[in-house]
Amino acid sequence: GTLVAATQLPLDFEGCETFLSDQNFGAGLTSEINANPSKSGINTSDFVLQVDKPTGSDFFAGIQNVFPSNFDLTTTNTFKIKIYSTKANAVFRFELLANPNDGSIGNPAPVFATVSNANEWTEVEFTFTGLPAGPTAYSQLVIKPDNDQTDSPITNGGTYYLDDLRLE
Repeated sequence: GTLVAATQLPLDFEGCETFLSDQNFGAGLTSEINANPSKSGINTSDFVLQVDKPTGSDFFAGIQNVFPSNFDLTTTNTFKIKIYSTKANAVFRFELLANPNDGSIGNPAPVFATVSNANEWTEVEFTFTGLPAGPTAYSQLVIKPDNDQTDSPITNGGTYYLDDLRLE
């Protein structure tokens, strides 16, 4: 069917809901729902979100989705996601934003997580702390794979598969 922007969590990419590719940012990065490259271990689902960040891509390139309802982070502010990376030690940057935002709402600091092993599913947990606008102000999630923070193009491209995004 026709792909649509994800409306809620959990998000398993088995249907038409996804992070739409027209919301991607930064040169070089592409994304699409695709078959699971390794139906094994902790992830035996059929479909996942494939994100390609080839050599020459902007280091800050990423995917994003604005959910129609704000997240309720009153009881938990921890997200979990399964990631399969073709590169070892890939650093992911996660951002939580208020959208819309007239500039009066502060956003929490980004959270970083490293996927140590290549070519196997890994569950990654990321927790946002110090929510300046309170626990129900945020609706946008940004994921930047292979975010080396060096302000230079990616020198060794990779492919990243994402699945089972949830708030726990």
